[in-house]
This record gives sequence, C-alpha cells and structure tokens, in this order.
Amino acid sequence: MHVALSDRIGVDLSRPARLEGGIVWATAHGVQYTDIQLDTEESAFTQFDDARTTRVRAAPEPDGMHLGFHTLSAESVTDYSRLRSEWAVLHVGYLFTSVVKPRMQAGLDRLQRIANYAGKRGVHILLENLNKEPTLAEVHYHAHIVEESLFYYERVGTQTFWPSFTANHAHLGPQEVAGFVYALPWESVTQVRLADCFRNGHNQYLPPNPEKLDFPNTFHGTEATGIISHYMNAFGPPANMPAARDTLATMAE
Repeated sequence: MHVALSDRIGVDLSRPARLEGGIVWATAHGVQYTDIQLDTEESAFTQFDDARTTRVRAAPEPDGMHLGFHTLSAESVTDYSRLRSEWAVLHVGYLFTSVVKPRMQAGLDRLQRIANYAGKRGVHILLENLNKEPTLAEVHYHAHIVEESLFYYERVGTQTFWPSFTANHAHLGPQEVAGFVYALPWESVTQVRLADCFRNGHNQYLPPNPEKLDFPNTFHGTEATGIISHYMNAFGPPANMPAARDTLATMAE
C-alpha cells in the first residue's frame, strides 16, 4: 500500500515534552511517527515507576502511531521497552580528547553491549551521525563523517542496530548529504532526520529552506534508495513541524 510522503514524516518533540502529553499531541495533529527525549525533568526515565508505566501501557494506542525515544543513557533502554517504544536513537559517546582510535573502540564496545541488551527486549537501536565540532573544541563527536559512521554500522553484529541518518549534520561535513546517501547501507536505514543549517556552518536546527540545505535533492537521493523508513522533523518549536511535513513533501516532488 502506498503511503504519502507527508505521512511518513514524523515530529521529534525532544526534551520539553511529557510522554503522555506528547502522544496526545501527535494524535491530534495526525503525526504517525514521534520521537520524544526521555532523559530530563518529568520525562526522565527514572520518573517512570511501575504505576506510571502501567498507566502509559494501558492507554489506548492510536492506530498507525509509531513511538521512539531519543536518549543519552543506555540504562534507559529497559524502561523504553516497557513503554512501547519501537526504537531508541543513541550517540556513540566518549566525546572528549583528540585521541581518536581508543574512543572509537570504546564507543563500539558500548554500542555492541547496548544493541545486544536492547534486542532481547524488542527495541531497535538507531545510531545517529552527528555534527562536526570546531577544531579547537574540547568535544569531538563521533560519528560525523562517512568513514566513522561505517566503522560502527559494519561492526555491530545485530539485526536490531540500524543507522539514523541526520541530513543537516551531514550538510555541515566535507562529504555533504550526497556522500552519505552514496555510502550508507540503505537496506538498514530506518530513519532520516531533517532540519536546516548553513553549509559548513554551526550546528543549528532551522526550519527547511532550500536556499540552505538542498531538500529536493536530499529527498530525491534518499527516496531513490527505495527505503521504506520514516523521516523525522527535528527543528523547533513543535507547533511548526506538522505543517512543514506538507512543505517538505512538496519540495520532494
């Protein structure tokens, strides 16, 4: 069955959202794919005791809704599986120092442990490619170029570990969106994250503007791979993102 592109574009509600309210909001706006970050305030995973978890699980699940979480913590994977999450978007971790190889190996070991643990609980782990950092910054994100991304994608040996491609992060790097589209294992990509930013600029999450990131060519490249995954609007505020789904779908035509 054909699904309109606009219906495959979800909304990342990020940190401010309370899980219960986020589900209600997404349902009211006809959003079928929703990311919520459950690491802070009322939505920190430590706030989900048995009683609250039971209430979340007992609430009617809207038809066609797919829910995932964006997390900084591996410990929360257990709670995510209890909350009917289908996926958890993670980062490699180990962001400090310019000593690259030991950090990459430590990140790989961590991701393998998490993916194995999550797979037993029915949660898919999505690894996001990140933005570059200024040369003199203390933090050095992995993975922000194609080679770093493939290092992890090719070595975590589990069927529950998939790429999450963040187009605006790729737009900041030397290989641009096209380099990632050419190199990623698209048979495994399950999410493409969307926001705008200036080429070779700083990491920003701006509303889509084809004068910055080339969204038409981005969609042409990702759709040509035959992916059946979803997209995720990841720019704020949330109130602006449902309508942007139609704008982006028009750009893809």
